[in-house]
Amino acid sequence: MSDSQAPFPATETSRANRAGRWEVMEPWVAAGLDVIRQQSWLIAIMLGYIALGIAFGHWSGQAMKLTLYSGIMLWLYVFFAAVAVAARGASVLRAHKPAAPISFLAADFRAYYLTPRRFLTPLPVLILTPSFLSVVSSIKRSIPEINPFKWDRDFSDLDRLLHGGTYPWELLQPYLGSPFVTRLISELYAYPWLVVVALMQFWLAFTSNPDRQRLLLTSVLAWILLGNAAAIVFSSAGPVYYEHVAAGASPYRDLVAYLAAISDQATLSAVDTQNYLWSMYVAGDLRPGSGISAMPSMHLSMGTLLVLAARRQDRRLLVLALAYLAFLEIGSVHLGWHYAIDGYAGIAGTLAIWWALGQILPANYFSREPSAR
Repeated sequence: MSDSQAPFPATETSRANRAGRWEVMEPWVAAGLDVIRQQSWLIAIMLGYIALGIAFGHWSGQAMKLTLYSGIMLWLYVFFAAVAVAARGASVLRAHKPAAPISFLAADFRAYYLTPRRFLTPLPVLILTPSFLSVVSSIKRSIPEINPFKWDRDFSDLDRLLHGGTYPWELLQPYLGSPFVTRLISELYAYPWLVVVALMQFWLAFTSNPDRQRLLLTSVLAWILLGNAAAIVFSSAGPVYYEHVAAGASPYRDLVAYLAAISDQATLSAVDTQNYLWSMYVAGDLRPGSGISAMPSMHLSMGTLLVLAARRQDRRLLVLALAYLAFLEIGSVHLGWHYAIDGYAGIAGTLAIWWALGQILPANYFSREPSAR
């Protein structure tokens, strides 16, 4: 062999290095492409709505903040992840009792969490959810400017008609109308719901539950179709704001006075939040949680999604989810957030989306996602 035909060691080494790097990266690339393909509907809908929100903000001049929930969601994700890793660590240590716990946990973490599919599968949900919810909230803030509040009187009258000629809050007041009970309901209604929704989203991002894709799509479409579209069409503010948006005497004046009297004695989170939302509405500010919309209730919508997520889990968890859904309906009425029919619409709308997805998408769509590996 002549010198010109002899292999160059540097070239051969470079090729070997590239081949070695590709060998390492190949399963990650393959898994990434699979994740995108398997979650294509979810990714397309979320990205499409984010783009639609940006275009709407540009066209209308309305504020559109894509980072409205980024910080909040990041801290919740970190907290949930830390709890999950700690729980698994405690479980494997108890099961194996290794001589070198730290090394054992490090090896288990790499083997369990850092496999291509398990690591990549939740990323579309975790990355897109904060911006997606920020768009939903930004559009929600714009509802009264798109379509002013005008359905409150109709919904209030329908509420009374469906409940035997009595307003639902009046039916509940003899049983719940004490400061202690109202305070308890107030504290359990708002902030725990936010944590439950974020935790459910986090769980859905990682779970291998066969309903994962259907639940995620139901959640995303519920926020779009119920939280934005239906809320715009049926623009309403809710019982506590009735006197501000509807002509004539408010049938909720006594309920508002009752809640205000409790708040005067000591802080009542429901009243503080209601005042905060109204001040944001008057000032035109866009902050986390701002935006007023009663019909349909997204509290009840996400509560329904929780029931759907729990139905294949432990029966006790399903019972708790159903009890929580009932609590949300009662609490929303007692605290003046919603007309009872807002909750009924939230439940019915979410179930309709769940059913429609099962009819529209191919029969094997929700079961073809491989388990994490």
